[in-house]
Amino acid sequence: MSAVTALAPRRRLKTATHTAESVEERALVEQRTGPFATDLRSRGIAIEPKGTTTIGWLERAGFLALRPLLIHCVTAASDDLERAHRAGATAVHCPWSNAMLGHGRADFAAMRRLGLAVGLVTDSVAAGGGHDLFAVARQAAVGLAVGRGLTPREMLRLLTADGAAALGLAEVGTLSAGAWGDLTAVRLDAPASIAAEPEEAVAWCATPSDVVFTAVAGRVVYRRGRWPLVRIGAERAAYRAAAAAAAAVSRTAAARGAPATR
Repeated sequence: MSAVTALAPRRRLKTATHTAESVEERALVEQRTGPFATDLRSRGIAIEPKGTTTIGWLERAGFLALRPLLIHCVTAASDDLERAHRAGATAVHCPWSNAMLGHGRADFAAMRRLGLAVGLVTDSVAAGGGHDLFAVARQAAVGLAVGRGLTPREMLRLLTADGAAALGLAEVGTLSAGAWGDLTAVRLDAPASIAAEPEEAVAWCATPSDVVFTAVAGRVVYRRGRWPLVRIGAERAAYRAAAAAAAAVSRTAAARGAPATR
C-alpha cells in the first residue's frame, strides 16, 4: 500500500481498488480473522489487524488522498462513505456481481445522497456471468427504497456521464459540442420495448442484443453483429500461436522433469 501511495503521484497514475466488498474482507482487515486470514497464515504470510475498516485503513495509509476509484463498498458504513467523499474519491456500484457472490448490497442511496460520484459496472464475467449494463442499471434502480427510485434518465446517466465522472474522464458520456464521439444506438422496435418514451424503453426494456451500432471517438467499432476493427483471422492465428507456444513450454519442462511455468 505504501509503495502504491508513493509511486502513483510521481507517475501521475490513477488508482482504483476493490474495497469493502465482503464481511470476510472486513474480518481480515479489522480483526485478522476469517477465511482470508486462515489462508494467508497457511502460506506463511504474516498479517496484522488494522483495527479499523478497510476504507479507514486506506485513509490512514494515505491512499484516499490519491482520490481513487473505490469498487463495491458493500460493507462501507456512512462514515466510510463520508471519508471517501471528503477525500475526493469516487465509487462504482456492482449490484449484480455483489448479489451473485452473496456479498450483499452497497448503500447506493447513501452514496448519491452524499454527492459521491458513482457509476455502475458489471465487475467481471467471473463474478457476474455477463456484461449487461442495462440489467445492472435496472437492478440498481429497483434496489432503492420505495419513493427513492431512479427515473429512466437517471438510469441512463449512471451508465454514461456518471460513469465517466467516476473515472475522472472529461468530455465523455454526453452528446454535446466538444465531447468525444462515443455513441451507442439501441433499437426501440424489439418486442420487449413496450414503453412509449425512448428513455424509458432503453432504461427498462433494452438488452445487449438491441444494440445495433457503437462508435468510440468517432470510429465505428460495432455494427449489427460485426466488429469492423477486429481482424478475426489474425486474432485466431495469434491465439493458436500462443497456445502452441505454451504447449511447447509444458512439453520441454516435462522432459526436463521441472514444473511448467507461464
